[in-house]
Amino acid sequence: MLFNTVRKVMNQPERLRYKVIPGPEYEDAVGGYYRHWWTDKMVWGYDLTDPGFVQHMQDVYRNLHDAGIAGIMYDYPDLTGWAYEGGFEDKNATTAHAYREIYRLAYEGLGDKCYLDERNLLRGSDITLGLVASQRVWADTDIITPEMVTRCGLRWYKNRVVVNYDMDAKDPVNVAPLENRDGNKAMLTMCYVTSGRFLMGRGFAQLSPEEMRDFSRTFPYHTSPQSARPLDAFHSRDNFCRVYDFAVTPDWHQLTFYNPDTQKPDTLSIALGASLNEGGMELAPQASYHVYDFWNDCYMGLIQGTDVLSQTLRPGEARMLSIRKKQTVPQYLSTNRHLMQGYIDMKSCTWDKSQHKLKGCSLVVANEPYEIIVATNGMTPDKAEAEGADITINPIPGHKDLIKLILTSSRGGETTWNLSFNS
Repeated sequence: MLFNTVRKVMNQPERLRYKVIPGPEYEDAVGGYYRHWWTDKMVWGYDLTDPGFVQHMQDVYRNLHDAGIAGIMYDYPDLTGWAYEGGFEDKNATTAHAYREIYRLAYEGLGDKCYLDERNLLRGSDITLGLVASQRVWADTDIITPEMVTRCGLRWYKNRVVVNYDMDAKDPVNVAPLENRDGNKAMLTMCYVTSGRFLMGRGFAQLSPEEMRDFSRTFPYHTSPQSARPLDAFHSRDNFCRVYDFAVTPDWHQLTFYNPDTQKPDTLSIALGASLNEGGMELAPQASYHVYDFWNDCYMGLIQGTDVLSQTLRPGEARMLSIRKKQTVPQYLSTNRHLMQGYIDMKSCTWDKSQHKLKGCSLVVANEPYEIIVATNGMTPDKAEAEGADITINPIPGHKDLIKLILTSSRGGETTWNLSFNS
């Protein structure tokens, strides 16, 4: 199984030319961890082309499958699995083939619904795509940095499409700024926007009520094969991406602004009508768009498709904006359940022209007020009804064409509602 020899020592000096440089703040924090714990040890690997070893691993994964194991994390496969010096029993096998076999055997043995995590930091590659569910992009940590966000963000076209990117654990006590909730909200927001996978670095019982509420606004993660596009990928001032666009439809975008500077505010801008190649959103120039800020629970106004949208963010803040094309009839703009503002929780919402009603079906949490921001677009609301739930219509001060529906259900789950307007 071990190259059919008693030992085959990896060519270690050659391997140690591949260094991970996670950044000075990480190395200082852990006392030089990345000067390598393995530098004074011999490292061996198995031959994934050896028929006897392959048969053994097939038996192993069959047993794990029967035991109900759903996922496996492969730690340091870049050291022991990437055997570039050869020595395989199959004389025609390449290093890439032998490395992929690690995951192919697990995928076939555990089934195509399994979760395989590849921690390959020294030489990230696409060799395992189609087999692994997630790839680690960072060393052991429980913080988030602009480098991490950008590293995942720039892979938007693969993230959630063929693989999820794993930034390792995150802990709300290791965010900045700590004196307010902006640091925690930014950590949660940017994990959702750029990673697609969240590893909790603290137990639920250790979260404050405020931290727990913020945490719950980002779950569940969506499973559609799409991630937010970094609009400033080719226009960033310092190689950190700060503007991300998730196009739900041509008429609805979830736009994220991110200020990685935890010490001072920053003003970010986006040309709404510019092409994607120019870092814009390609919104219709003749249309108007409602903008609603999720975390600040604030209506930002009506903008034109030709405008430049500018936002001044607080230190360390991430701002999630819902941008929706203005309709000629009433429409909903946002909900308070999830930072995607209806993408997850609003199962349906349509305008019934014959009855002058806005009709919806929402996923709500039992006994938690569920808020729906509605733009009346010039029409006058009459009354609201909900199946098995209490519902009220509240005005939004300073905005005569906006109302807030507050729906409370004792049972939770899917709840249908409607809002009628005077004809």
